[in-house]
Amino acid sequence: MIQISITFISGSNPETGSSISSSSNSSGSICICVVVLVIEVVLVAVVVVTVVVVVVVVVVVVVVVVVVVVVIDVVMVVVVVVVVLVVVVGVLVVMVVVVKIVVVVVVVVVETLGIIVLIAYWADEF
Repeated sequence: MIQISITFISGSNPETGSSISSSSNSSGSICICVVVLVIEVVLVAVVVVTVVVVVVVVVVVVVVVVVVVVVIDVVMVVVVVVVVLVVVVGVLVVMVVVVKIVVVVVVVVVETLGIIVLIAYWADEF
């Protein structure tokens, strides 16, 4: 056990012959040391808790940001894929419709020409 004592010295210059008296207060010094030690332990604990809380908050913020960025990236990729698919399907539908219209027009023209040729042939025969 460490014992620290505080000695109070009173008096004047010993060379002049004046008396010097001293008194010691060891129990008071131990009490002061314990109080100082408790204060230091509490301060260190507060600093450690503060550092841990700051580290946890930083880690949580980083994880949330990474998750949000990854989710946004995934959502953007899905949106781009859906848009590309919609555009491709739309172009294919338009092409099919245009081809059907062209086929119908060609069939109508060919049948009309066939009917005209048939009428001309029959007119020539009869």
